[in-house]
Formats: sequence, C-alpha cells, structure tokens
Amino acid sequence: MLKCLDGYYMLAKIIEFVKKYQSDIILTLAVILISLLSFAIGYITAREQNKEPIKIEQIQSYEKYSSSCCGYS
Repeated sequence: MLKCLDGYYMLAKIIEFVKKYQSDIILTLAVILISLLSFAIGYITAREQNKEPIKIEQIQSYEKYSSSCCGYS
C-alpha cells in the first residue's frame, strides 16, 4: 500500500511540474523538433544533389616561378 501511495505522490509531482512549466516545455520541444526537421531536410537535399566531387590537383611550386619572374635570377 505504501508503494502505491509513493507512486501516486510521484505522479502528482510530475503532473504539477508539467502544469507549472507547460509553456517552457512546449517551447523547448518545438525548438528541438524544428532543429531536427531542418537537419533532416538539409541532409536529404544534400544527398539528392549529385555533384561531382572537388578534385585537388598538384600545382608547381612557387620556387620554380619566383626565380624566373620579372628577369630576376
């Protein structure tokens, strides 16, 4: 019987907490859901774009050009 009353008391405390902070809880959940939705939409959009990957090619070093530039040796 005592455990039943403890459970009821705990449930009553949770309900009281939710009622007290209802607007804050709703705002927090809305921010989290909007953030997750935005991430998912961005992820899906990026996966659907079949772009060619960027290729990095090796270029000649600066030293080869600096010795012959503008007549300097």
